[in-house]
Amino acid sequence: GHTIDNVHNAVKLTINAGLIANVDFIFNLPNETEDDINLTINFMKNLSGLGAKIHAHTFMPLPLTVFANETVKEINEKTRKVISNL
Repeated sequence: GHTIDNVHNAVKLTINAGLIANVDFIFNLPNETEDDINLTINFMKNLSGLGAKIHAHTFMPLPLTVFANETVKEINEKTRKVISNL
C-alpha cells in the first residue's frame, strides 16, 4: 500500500513536473469509521489545494474477494457535498 506521505510527495512531484495529478479515493470500505472519513476528506482537501484532481468512489464488493459479501453503502450527503467541491 501507499502511505499518506508517499501520496503527498507523488502529487507534489507530479505537479512540479507540470503534469496533472489524478488521485482516487474509495469511501465506505468495510469497517471505515466517521473519523476515517474525516481524515480522508482533510487529506483530499490538502491534495486539492496542491492542484491535484480528486476522484471519489464508493466501495463495491467484487465476487471471489474477501469483501464479496459486504453490503454497499451510499456516501452520505454531507460527505458528498464536501467532495463535490474539490
